[in-house]
Amino acid sequence: MVLQLISERQAGIPLLMEPLNGNNSDKESFRQTIQNHIGQLRSDFKLEYLVADSALYYAPTLVEMNDFFWISRVPENLTNAQELIGSIAPDLMENPDQMTWRTLGSNYAGVNQRWLVIFSPEAYQRGLKSVNKLCLKQSTANLKAFEKLCRQDFASVAEALQSLSQFENTLNLTEVAESGIISVPHYSGAGRPSKEQKPDKITYRIEGVLAQRTSVRTLRLLCSSCFILASNQLDMKALVFNRYD
Repeated sequence: MVLQLISERQAGIPLLMEPLNGNNSDKESFRQTIQNHIGQLRSDFKLEYLVADSALYYAPTLVEMNDFFWISRVPENLTNAQELIGSIAPDLMENPDQMTWRTLGSNYAGVNQRWLVIFSPEAYQRGLKSVNKLCLKQSTANLKAFEKLCRQDFASVAEALQSLSQFENTLNLTEVAESGIISVPHYSGAGRPSKEQKPDKITYRIEGVLAQRTSVRTLRLLCSSCFILASNQLDMKALVFNRYD
């Protein structure tokens, strides 16, 4: 089971607690809680901002939260977030020892909002370790799978090319470079065949080199080093982001 909790920000006093099934979806439960209790929270506790983790940032929920302000982390797997981080994070990371950020507008799910893209030096250091470890693990597994594929005999060139294409579709961190199909003659009987002897059968094998996609690793490191906060409060003076040490 899980406990859904809404707390007051200054003293951390719980305002609402609700036990839920452990298989419950945070995205759906957050939206249901808002539908059921937001009116009371606004009238009884003078709610100004609802602050929640990325489970709140769900398109159907954002559309319904149009009559109060909210702040949420944007999910890391959101395509818009990954593209944005990939484009501006290199500028934010000019000094990897300093926290930097950039504010810009967004209209995700048809809701006007402000996005704050933040680079964290601490997250960058953690990301270096985790991304390098993950990339090594995946590239090693890809290499073993490719070597196994290259040892496999195929009845035709078309069959070999089809298997190569299927294998390439499974790759995201690496890619097959300088690939080709070679013919392998097979002879019956013992000993080395003579130059005039024709093979009894010909099979085909894949050859090539597995190379790492550095752009994929770079994007993973950028996404591990940055995060995005979003809010529908568009007034720059009402919600000011200040740096603190």
